[in-house]
Amino acid sequence: MTKKLETLVEHQARTKKSYPNALVCAASNVRRELKNAFPDVKFSVRTRRFSGGNAIEIEWIDGPTSERVDAIINRYSDGSFDGMVDLYSYNSGAAREFTKRYGSAKYVSGTRYYTCAALQQAADSVAQEWGVETPAVMGEDGNAYIEAEGVNVSTRDDTWDHH
Repeated sequence: MTKKLETLVEHQARTKKSYPNALVCAASNVRRELKNAFPDVKFSVRTRRFSGGNAIEIEWIDGPTSERVDAIINRYSDGSFDGMVDLYSYNSGAAREFTKRYGSAKYVSGTRYYTCAALQQAADSVAQEWGVETPAVMGEDGNAYIEAEGVNVSTRDDTWDHH
């Protein structure tokens, strides 16, 4: 597909801001883009409103990596928060034009959960690669974790740390 055609297809996958507010519009576009990008994965897309702004929270089990989902959802964020100076900075330029047209939320976050089967497959693979005993996978689907001394699994950024 040519770059121009890709851009047209991507644009048609989103709804322009015809909703009562930017949050609802952004959530609708996030749902649509995730469904187009990952048709076999079920995503939960929820909005929240609170005194400091609003948020879109996305959750899914197994499926694509957090990085792949973040590449889609982060475009709908109004800006970013710098905790070192306690300052929220709003987007400018092309990023601001995008959120003005397709909706936005002050905070956008995604959380990936795992089934026991997916985590067991990962544990088996890593244990074989490192030549260690396979750790036990505990919990239940969507809330699975690995229980082994010296092994930590971060479900947020898909990394393993072996001590």
